[in-house]
Amino acid sequence: MFEGSPAANVFKNASADGCHYPIGDLRQEGFRFGSAPVEAVGKPYCAGHAQRCYVPSSVRRPAKISLARC
Repeated sequence: MFEGSPAANVFKNASADGCHYPIGDLRQEGFRFGSAPVEAVGKPYCAGHAQRCYVPSSVRRPAKISLARC
Protein backbone atom coordinates (compact mmCIF):
# COMPACT_ATOMS: atom_id res chain seq x y z
CA MET A 1 0.00 0.00 0.00
CA PHE A 2 2.71 2.48 0.96
CA GLU A 3 5.61 0.74 -0.80
CA GLY A 4 8.12 3.29 -1.97
CA SER A 5 6.65 6.11 0.13
CA PRO A 6 8.70 7.75 2.89
CA ALA A 7 6.17 6.38 5.39
CA ALA A 8 6.76 2.72 4.48
CA ASN A 9 9.53 2.19 7.04
CA VAL A 10 7.66 4.19 9.67
CA PHE A 11 4.77 1.74 9.50
CA LYS A 12 7.09 -1.26 9.58
CA ASN A 13 9.02 0.09 12.56
CA ALA A 14 6.13 1.57 14.57
CA SER A 15 6.35 0.73 18.25
CA ALA A 16 3.61 -1.57 19.49
CA ASP A 17 3.43 0.24 22.84
CA GLY A 18 4.12 3.80 21.71
CA CYS A 19 1.72 6.51 20.60
CA HIS A 20 0.35 6.01 17.08
CA TYR A 21 -0.75 9.61 16.48
CA PRO A 22 0.42 10.53 12.96
CA ILE A 23 2.71 13.54 12.73
CA GLY A 24 3.30 15.18 9.37
CA ASP A 25 2.34 14.22 5.84
CA LEU A 26 2.83 10.51 5.21
CA ARG A 27 3.93 11.30 1.63
CA GLN A 28 6.82 13.44 2.85
CA GLU A 29 10.13 12.70 4.52
CA GLY A 30 9.90 13.26 8.25
CA PHE A 31 6.50 11.58 8.69
CA ARG A 32 6.37 9.73 11.99
CA PHE A 33 4.16 8.61 14.83
CA GLY A 34 4.26 10.02 18.31
CA SER A 35 6.60 8.07 20.56
CA ALA A 36 5.31 8.77 24.07
CA PRO A 37 3.91 5.84 26.07
CA VAL A 38 0.23 5.14 25.46
CA GLU A 39 -2.33 6.32 28.01
CA ALA A 40 -3.86 2.92 28.68
CA VAL A 41 -3.41 -0.64 27.50
CA GLY A 42 -5.26 -1.13 24.23
CA LYS A 43 -5.39 2.57 23.37
CA PRO A 44 -3.40 3.88 20.39
CA TYR A 45 -2.44 7.34 21.69
CA CYS A 46 -0.48 8.96 24.50
CA ALA A 47 -2.38 11.09 27.04
CA GLY A 48 -1.87 14.35 25.12
CA HIS A 49 -2.99 13.00 21.76
CA ALA A 50 -5.87 11.04 23.32
CA GLN A 51 -7.18 14.28 24.82
CA ARG A 52 -7.07 15.84 21.35
CA CYS A 53 -8.74 12.87 19.62
CA TYR A 54 -11.35 11.68 22.08
CA VAL A 55 -13.75 14.55 22.61
CA PRO A 56 -16.88 13.79 24.66
CA SER A 57 -20.03 13.86 22.53
CA SER A 58 -21.50 16.59 24.75
CA VAL A 59 -18.66 18.86 23.63
CA ARG A 60 -18.83 17.88 19.95
CA ARG A 61 -22.56 18.36 19.46
CA PRO A 62 -24.56 21.23 20.85
CA ALA A 63 -27.77 20.33 22.64
CA LYS A 64 -30.84 20.05 20.46
CA ILE A 65 -33.02 23.12 20.55
CA SER A 66 -36.74 22.72 20.33
CA LEU A 67 -38.38 24.98 17.78
CA ALA A 68 -41.87 24.21 19.07
CA ARG A 69 -43.83 27.22 20.30
CA CYS A 70 -45.59 27.15 23.64
